[in-house]
Amino acid sequence: MTTTKHKTPNELEHIEAEVALALVQGFHRELELEPLIERFHGFCESAIPLAGLRYAFPERSVFIGIGDQGKHTLNYNLTFSTAPLGELTFYAKSPLNKTQIELAEDLTALLVSPLNNALRFLALKPKPAPSGRDSLIAIHLDNFADVQKRDGAEWAQTLLHAVLSQVREGLRNSDTAYQVDDETLAVLLPHTSREAAADVADKLRVLIAALHLREGDLTSQLTACMGIADTSAGTTPEAILAAARAALEAAQTGGANQVRLAEPVRAIR
Repeated sequence: MTTTKHKTPNELEHIEAEVALALVQGFHRELELEPLIERFHGFCESAIPLAGLRYAFPERSVFIGIGDQGKHTLNYNLTFSTAPLGELTFYAKSPLNKTQIELAEDLTALLVSPLNNALRFLALKPKPAPSGRDSLIAIHLDNFADVQKRDGAEWAQTLLHAVLSQVREGLRNSDTAYQVDDETLAVLLPHTSREAAADVADKLRVLIAALHLREGDLTSQLTACMGIADTSAGTTPEAILAAARAALEAAQTGGANQVRLAEPVRAIR
């Protein structure tokens, strides 16, 4: 189920005024986005049977996912006055009843003003100086070989192209995402250290997790392993790609949905 209009604090139906005031005051104490969304999720989880939630504001390169994906969703395009604040998605493993949906709408209304403040605070934070290094992220969908075997190579490539499109949504204009071979995607991040690239990889995992794979009546969440290398890992594009692939293989040995960084190459003196 999907809804695009959220309530205002004056339209609350299931939260008493004193409780609403206490919640808003608590939310306003969090000026950083991630702690704010985590606090909001914690309260929602105690009141509604949620699997998880996702907050995304691509224009600000913000993607925060908490918990698991569920088969049933509630989506809210958030605004403060007329200013867009991104999209909030609730995930549930079973359908929510009318009262639970109305409670989710009440809680979302209380989040809007603190969220607007957190986004303003984010805009005031100094931007890190551009890194002199470029980074590369190699991406491989978990259990992709099983998809190829079960559904065929053509469908597997269709799935990979869908993931590639999803990945591109979370990138800057200067970044490039492309397909390396039949199983691997790569993302080139100019002027980005490998540590900053790791933050991008976390955002990409949230984006990929928004896609679901259907098998009969079952729907499963997509996950991917990623390997990251920057220009400290090699002196040629081929060497950097090889380092990212090696880091990807190391990530895959740790299980699904893992990220690993390639070690810099140390000069011999």
